[in-house]
Amino acid sequence: MIKDWTKKDSLSVVLISLSAILLAFNYYLFIIPNGFAPAGLNGIATMIQYKTGFSIGYMSLLINIPLCIFAYFLYDKKFALNSLIFSLVYSFAFLLLGNTGLDNFKYNAAGHDTIYPVILSSVISGFIYGVCFRNSGSTGGTDIVSKYISYKKPEMNFFWINFTINTVVAAA
Repeated sequence: MIKDWTKKDSLSVVLISLSAILLAFNYYLFIIPNGFAPAGLNGIATMIQYKTGFSIGYMSLLINIPLCIFAYFLYDKKFALNSLIFSLVYSFAFLLLGNTGLDNFKYNAAGHDTIYPVILSSVISGFIYGVCFRNSGSTGGTDIVSKYISYKKPEMNFFWINFTINTVVAAA
């Protein structure tokens, strides 16, 4: 894999890493202060953090490392590695943000106009998903599961599988 490395692969890693940092900021500044959980396995990790205090950063690692290993051996190595890079950078960036003193920048709707942080974080997340998918990677979690299902059953559309799984998580 390394011997076939190109400048495009390097650019993909940089874009995926920057996207992961942006998602960490998104969670830290908009999602956590407003007490909602997005879809996907990070949404589940968010709910666990709300209930137990166990950090999303650690939970994301616990969920995504095994999924990336699974994807590496059973789906696509490049996709798995890019998804692993995203997951590692996201988790470490989120954990570091807790020690940066950025609390004054958190957008807390405090029960008023709570739709704004949801819309803002969704737009940011949508952009991040696009960057990751365009660069042969993902944000981990349900994206990996959906990619594997659509790989095994090509007649099933990846985006519909992902939508269905994320809808179930969001409903929870």
